Amino acid sequence: MALLSSIDVLPKSLRERKISYQETKKGVAMLAQYMRSKAFQEGHITIVNRLLAKKYHISPEGLTGRLEELSSEELMELGEHILDCDSFEGIQRWIRQKKQTHSEQQAEERNEIIQIMVGARLTHHHRSTHSPPDPVSEEERGRLAETLGKAPGRPLSEIIISEREQ
Repeated sequence: MALLSSIDVLPKSLRERKISYQETKKGVAMLAQYMRSKAFQEGHITIVNRLLAKKYHISPEGLTGRLEELSSEELMELGEHILDCDSFEGIQRWIRQKKQTHSEQQAEERNEIIQIMVGARLTHHHRSTHSPPDPVSEEERGRLAETLGKAPGRPLSEIIISEREQ
């Protein structure tokens, strides 16, 4: 057992397996935490929807999508705000302000989870950091603009067919 405790004496394949196992374990733990937080969030959404329905007599169907963008902590704050606020417009303003902040944080968390899962080989998600090259050259753009300019009001399908026939 003492031999296995020192990673330096392990063959390369066993070291890679140990690292892979540790990355997988970390990825699974993060995924489990994420799933728990989503479950709490769903419960908080249910409570907020009930508060809104009781206080403002509003159907929650249209709000659920907007509420899903808020964190559990923000939903709890919203529940308290509902009790203190006198108008539904004030609630909507509060949601818009929080939603903007939360969307940015959520994107960062999602990227972190994806990176860990890719590192643990739990997914093969690839996110390009640059935009692909434009498949249409400047010369082709000019030709297309000229062709489309010659037949204003004519359906695009007819223009394409006549181009192919030539």
